[in-house]
Amino acid sequence: MSGPHSANDLGRCIERDKARRRRRMKHVETRRFADRQAAARKLLELAAGVEPVNGRIHIEKINAPFLSKNGCKGAEFGAGICYAVGWTERRD
Repeated sequence: MSGPHSANDLGRCIERDKARRRRRMKHVETRRFADRQAAARKLLELAAGVEPVNGRIHIEKINAPFLSKNGCKGAEFGAGICYAVGWTERRD
């Protein structure tokens, strides 16, 4: 190896970098509604319990319970609602 560093120095740098990455790793628990089908099912379940106004369900009436009571993220809500809309359009 050319340059001021030896192969031994390079090996130590690589090992130090690996150790640093291991310390930064965090274990994340799986999310219940990360699967868009599961999120869509839950959203349809919530929507079934809401009284429609002029034939429509206000989105905030299912948005708030989904996000707050279930501890879900907005991305999970978005993916679930898109999937649920696709389900309902195919059924009609």
